[in-house]
Amino acid sequence: MAKCYREVRSGLIETSDLSKFTYSLTAIGKIIETGDLESRIEALEGCK
Repeated sequence: MAKCYREVRSGLIETSDLSKFTYSLTAIGKIIETGDLESRIEALEGCK
């Protein structure tokens, strides 16, 4: 996200594109986080 921000500041990409990129990156991050939590829960449940 920081790279995208720098590119907007330098005029390489539009602000509206930054919003789209940030939204997409946030969504991807949440997907990864959810997958990680699911695997941790499965591991804990398997220990019982």
